[in-house]
Amino acid sequence: MATGTPRDAPPPFNKPSANAIIRTSDGVDFRVQQAILMEASTVFADMFSLPATAPGQRRQQREDDDQEYRDGIPVIPVTESSKTMDVLLRHCYPLARPLPILATDLCNALVASRKYMIDHLEMELKGVFFACAHRFPLSCYALASAQSGWEEEMKIAAKAALRVPFMFGYVVAEMRYMSASAYVWLQSYHTNCANAASSAILCSGPPHLSLPLQTLDGWDYVFLLCDHEERIQDRVVSAILINQLNRILDVESWFVDYLIALSNLVLQAPLASFTGLLETYSRKGALTLCINCAEKVHDHMAKFTNLLIAAVQRAVNEVPLQLHD
Repeated sequence: MATGTPRDAPPPFNKPSANAIIRTSDGVDFRVQQAILMEASTVFADMFSLPATAPGQRRQQREDDDQEYRDGIPVIPVTESSKTMDVLLRHCYPLARPLPILATDLCNALVASRKYMIDHLEMELKGVFFACAHRFPLSCYALASAQSGWEEEMKIAAKAALRVPFMFGYVVAEMRYMSASAYVWLQSYHTNCANAASSAILCSGPPHLSLPLQTLDGWDYVFLLCDHEERIQDRVVSAILINQLNRILDVESWFVDYLIALSNLVLQAPLASFTGLLETYSRKGALTLCINCAEKVHDHMAKFTNLLIAAVQRAVNEVPLQLHD
């Protein structure tokens, strides 16, 4: 607990009509109404074992009373910081309820919501955690791994971390809270997902590259068919083997380059966005095909890319996240 003279919390937790004071670990006094907190949380109800005073009433401390008072109001010390307690109390009172944005503040508030059994706040914070994990996945994973029983949150953050590269030795500040085992679990999961995602796009094997069957739903794509006389450039093709059909397809070489680029991309970040590469290679395709096919190439590429994305997601979903040694 903080030492020194405590300071008052900001409104509305500084009213003289309060009949209890919650003092945080950083020395901030929240003046509250016991009845409101007791309705919101059974844990708070157990904390307020003293008979409540009437609003504005002050209690005189007896010599044999070791309860601390301030202005005649009983003081209850807690281990939470003022930032965390402010979030908690605002969800007990009928007030505006801003939620924390930073990963550390969010996790602290989620820990407190569970400690004090404020179920509606926990549900709100879990939704915010999901959004926060997509913005700060490594931070959220590290903080979740430092808590007991937070496997669900670890899995959410680990899955979100697949959208960004996770190179060996890369750290964020919150990683100081997690164990070496948790770091290895995440790195191993990221690597296994990267390999699975890459194989879902393109497989290498002599003498041809192989395209998994589930990513091809037909043969009417312009990057397979355009061999018209009015092509802007002579056709340059590469062969791709469809193992399941035992068939080799001649496709546009720029399309094979697209597959290779995507395969390399997911080796760095298994669930990375394909949008940038899709736009780049659609433009390249439009510069080589006939006018009619060039008009269709972006739509055909987008349709095929959606199949690739679904294949990658299926492959990643089959990779387990190891959370135990």
